[in-house]
Amino acid sequence: MILGLAFHSWRVGYLVRVRTAELEASIEEERKSQFRLEEMRGRMERMQKATIVGQLSNLIAHELAQPLAAVQYYLDGMKTLLSRQPVNTAMLEKSRVGIEQGLERTKAIVAKVRGYSRNQTRRDRTVSLKTTIDNVLTAISPDLQRTVAFKCESVEGIEVLGDALELELLMRNLIKNAFEAAASAASDSTSGAQEVPTVSVRTQPDPTDKTDRSVLITIENTGLQMTNAAFNELTTPLITTKAAGHGLGVPIAIAIAEASGGRLTFFERPQGGVIAQVRLLRAGSYPLKNTAGTESSSSSHYDIPPQAS
Repeated sequence: MILGLAFHSWRVGYLVRVRTAELEASIEEERKSQFRLEEMRGRMERMQKATIVGQLSNLIAHELAQPLAAVQYYLDGMKTLLSRQPVNTAMLEKSRVGIEQGLERTKAIVAKVRGYSRNQTRRDRTVSLKTTIDNVLTAISPDLQRTVAFKCESVEGIEVLGDALELELLMRNLIKNAFEAAASAASDSTSGAQEVPTVSVRTQPDPTDKTDRSVLITIENTGLQMTNAAFNELTTPLITTKAAGHGLGVPIAIAIAEASGGRLTFFERPQGGVIAQVRLLRAGSYPLKNTAGTESSSSSHYDIPPQAS
């Protein structure tokens, strides 16, 4: 009995030590797993931050490119003017104003990006659509405006809700892309295009909005027939056919439209080209109560044919 009790005591102690070792090993493995999990989580957070920083960097690079290019354009013009005698002071002053406007726009974009990090962006401001489009046209390359006709209908007096700079970026991305697509089709000798390269902008009450609280803005351009794959890639970030493009213009436009309480959709134009439709919330009331597809008597209409060289 004594030997049996001694053996039993030794066996119980042995089993306890084995079990204790197993528990300690399990706890150690759990601790290591938790450490690996925390390390992986930290890596994912760093990657997410890096992705956000990358997206912001691309956004800044994409939006600053235009005003900085305009500043460079005016600087080159000033150099040319200063090399001629007598100096054309009126043109010099125009270049100075253009440089000042480009720098102001650059500062506004930087301030906007800073505002995003502080949640300071307000999208309940009243923004004039005509003023926005006029500002966009001043930033369109003169070469494009010499090649492509521009038509604008029913924008006088139209006011929408949003942030002025954001809505200008939205319209600039869409209108500039439309100009470039129309010009590209016109210069493609294999396209057989018969239409005059044209970009048109028009507004009407949103036929899908029964509350009459939104306006439909349509940007249409002539251009080449698109394949289904190319059309589907139109809204895909970081995919572009432009040599100097980032593939961010359309995704940025979509994000701005949705953040402003609207939406942006695209359709293929039967004759070739693209139709972009932006739905935005109206600010107050304006003289556009007619049915879709017709113009009110107070609406404005102006056409800008391709400019002579």
